Amino acid sequence: MRSPTLPRSLTPVALLLTLLVGVGCWSVPRIPVPNPQLPPSDGLLGSPALQEVVDLQVRRDGGALVERLSSPVAAVRARAALALASVQDPLAEGALQLLLDDPVATVRGNAAFALAQIPAMDGGAALSLALASEDDPRVRDRLVSAIGRRGAPEAVVSLVGGEPDSPHRAFWTLALAEGGIRGIRDEALVEALTDRLLDPDPEVRFAAGYYFGRVSTAGPWIDRAPLVRDALDGYPADEPTAMYLVLGLARVNDPASDRDRLLHWLANDEDWRIRVGAADAV
Repeated sequence: MRSPTLPRSLTPVALLLTLLVGVGCWSVPRIPVPNPQLPPSDGLLGSPALQEVVDLQVRRDGGALVERLSSPVAAVRARAALALASVQDPLAEGALQLLLDDPVATVRGNAAFALAQIPAMDGGAALSLALASEDDPRVRDRLVSAIGRRGAPEAVVSLVGGEPDSPHRAFWTLALAEGGIRGIRDEALVEALTDRLLDPDPEVRFAAGYYFGRVSTAGPWIDRAPLVRDALDGYPADEPTAMYLVLGLARVNDPASDRDRLLHWLANDEDWRIRVGAADAV
């Protein structure tokens, strides 16, 4: 492991300046959340029916929006599903699940996106069934995201090993991470996320690291802490995934193993967010 190079003369004021230098000068990949489709060609400005959907969304009228899900116009169905993503009406769940079989991909994708936002789900069985028969890669990303956020443990774990090639692998990795963050404990899930800390795709690494930085306890992955340390030690100073791993190692609470490691990232990383995380961990 690289030895820390924290200067002995680093005063509290200088330390604060060290933490703040570089704010806004460095880019970190965003967590790869599959956004809904907002086609500019759906004719919103010239369509009273679509404008009515937006008005219902503003009024948070879930019942009326559910009625629009059965519209013969695909653009109305898509807009209504998107509106329900923000209204988050649990009573819309059944109607949205029916749209997972809609003939229009935009409608299916927006329905999956909306289902991911609804707090009460039946375990995600409908999402898993839809994923098994879905061919559109963008809709698959939204289905996978919804499974990660709302699916039952077996539905989330079933994603391990089934992900496609990049760039869609990052969405699948994030779904595993979100499942773990909300309490799903599974050896295969944790193993997959640990392995992906060294993935050649930086977005996959970042999505995997999200789990270790956000899960409330290190208990589910404590046995893999040495592998997490190895991954962190091998990262260059500009590796954004380190932002999450320093937070995760803080929860391990093993000063003998991690104090010097965290001091190194505090003193030497180029991103202020990683330095702040390391300072908090120390």
